[in-house]
Amino acid sequence: MDEVREWNALFPLATSFTATLTERRGEPVERIPTPRRLVDWLTVSGLAVDSCTAAQLELARELREAIHAAATATAMHAALPESAVRIINDRSVDGRAAAVLTPEGARHWRLSSAARVEDALGVIAADAISIVSGERDGKMALCASPTCRAAFFDTSQSRTRKWCEMNTCGNREKKARFLANQRKNATAAPTV
Repeated sequence: MDEVREWNALFPLATSFTATLTERRGEPVERIPTPRRLVDWLTVSGLAVDSCTAAQLELARELREAIHAAATATAMHAALPESAVRIINDRSVDGRAAAVLTPEGARHWRLSSAARVEDALGVIAADAISIVSGERDGKMALCASPTCRAAFFDTSQSRTRKWCEMNTCGNREKKARFLANQRKNATAAPTV
């Protein structure tokens, strides 16, 4: 669990949350198919909640898709979809979480005493607001993989990152290009 928290610290919470639905342009893979899986994801992300209902899971998925729509529009320099803005704002306002400073000097989110899913969604929505509004240093981009097209926050020095993750989409695309070049070279090679 600590390894996943460390990984999440490297990426914005909001775009990590949108990655719970992968291969959006291919055969989509739902990473939070049940309320229990959402509880697990939130816990690993430092937003532990007591429980989750089916209705709360639907709120979470609605927020995830709104963040993806807003992030995609931002990456494409297009107008933000009104419905996405409304959903993100509603989830942000519905949450009762507070940022607190740890003795080590890190920010930690403290959810309400009931540790409601809505509080955790409020934190995710606030994170989305900070990246879509341009408050954070970086830029929104879309994965170059034609089956993925995930929105990610590029904080590389040159701001030219192409893949949401090099270990998945980047490697898959580079392997596909390599194999295509091998096939092309094999057909172009003279026969002896």
